[in-house]
Amino acid sequence: MTDKPDSPHLLVPKMKAQFYFGIAASDDEREPDAKRKLADAFAAAHLPAKIEVYEGTLHGWCVKDMPSREGQPVYNEAQAERAWKELLALFKRRWSESGAVPVAAALANAVFAATGARLRTVPFTPGRMKAALSAAS
Repeated sequence: MTDKPDSPHLLVPKMKAQFYFGIAASDDEREPDAKRKLADAFAAAHLPAKIEVYEGTLHGWCVKDMPSREGQPVYNEAQAERAWKELLALFKRRWSESGAVPVAAALANAVFAATGARLRTVPFTPGRMKAALSAAS
């Protein structure tokens, strides 16, 4: 978090969506007040946000092919599964609330851009997400 205009907590008043933040323990150790600033900004904007620190994780812990750092594996399968489950639950909740099917294409493109995984069949279930991620790696 910074005082620059593009710092995430300063952009919250312009946002309209619900957010989920999964924070690596290593990032939280480096900047422990960041999660509070984010939570305060979302509360002030009356926007829902869930912010969690994933104990025992290093920055990038959800990326399966992340190289080791200082001899330690970065990818943490158990915590990555937990984070994906939270994120997919948010997508499912928001998607079912909106009733907007075009969201599926935008979500599929976002997943592809972030992971290289192609989601081609709705609904995007955890099983389908896992299969797409496995096929992409």
